[in-house]
Amino acid sequence: MKVVQFKQFGSPDVLEVFEREKPSFGPSEFLLEVSSAGVNPIDAKIREGSSFVAQSLTLPAGMGYDVCGTIVECGENVTEFQPGDKVMGTVGRHDKPQAYSEYCIGTPSDFAVLPKDGSFNMEELGGLPIAALTAWQGLFDHGGLQKGQTVLILAAAGGVGHLACQFALIKGANVIATASSRHHEFLKTLGVQNIIDYTKTNVSEAVKDVDLVLDLVGGEAGIESFHCLKKEGVMVTVPTITRDQVKKVGEEKGIVTKGMLAETRKEELENFVSLIGDKKLTLKVDSLFSLEEAKNAHKKLEEKHTQGKIVIAPKK
Repeated sequence: MKVVQFKQFGSPDVLEVFEREKPSFGPSEFLLEVSSAGVNPIDAKIREGSSFVAQSLTLPAGMGYDVCGTIVECGENVTEFQPGDKVMGTVGRHDKPQAYSEYCIGTPSDFAVLPKDGSFNMEELGGLPIAALTAWQGLFDHGGLQKGQTVLILAAAGGVGHLACQFALIKGANVIATASSRHHEFLKTLGVQNIIDYTKTNVSEAVKDVDLVLDLVGGEAGIESFHCLKKEGVMVTVPTITRDQVKKVGEEKGIVTKGMLAETRKEELENFVSLIGDKKLTLKVDSLFSLEEAKNAHKKLEEKHTQGKIVIAPKK
């Protein structure tokens, strides 16, 4: 099979395609033929060596956690899935990223099965799991967002952001989104009405008294958005590289501030599948790349101006 790996940490150019044997799986695992794999910011941090995951990798190492595909074979203890099932979930977390590949190994507890009606775009759906889990858990588990409350979502047009906007609206919350002007029409198609162009407007002056800030930018942008919160509001900051910096400021201001790392939960993945099937949730794919184009996918990711998700499709 073909698989994307890297032999040393560095720029996107360290990513290469190799021919490897299909991976062997245990009695409680299954072999998955990959239709698509999501490209996430954590992937770039692992590749360059700045993520905590990099410390535990054995090189050469694979890439990617998000995946959608078809089960080829199941271990003897796997009873809830069977060969031929189409599934979506996560693999290899945290120290065995492996989704940028033609085949990988899955565990039933980390996957949701897709309906057999064929209405799902499997070449794109691999971009959903981690972004959706991050958005959902950031808003509701860590942020405690309730119906009628207001959330400020930074970088609302990105992979996590555009899903967070939809989840908040489904919940009945009010959404204030930040995005450059070229993304405003897209966000309006998702139902977002209050959109601020952060390149022209000082967000910390324009927005006040929100219940929750979902910070998908980190650093100074996250810190400035403390000014947008109610005194009893909550800050949830997602980028791990500036998490401690943002949390420290929150502590100094006496504001509840939480960092987070999304957990894979089967019931939440099943919920996302239902929402997409009912056409209540839209996954926007910014661009689609082949395995051979993985380095270009990472270069696109590092531009940080994507609309929705970047996805790798092995059969593209």
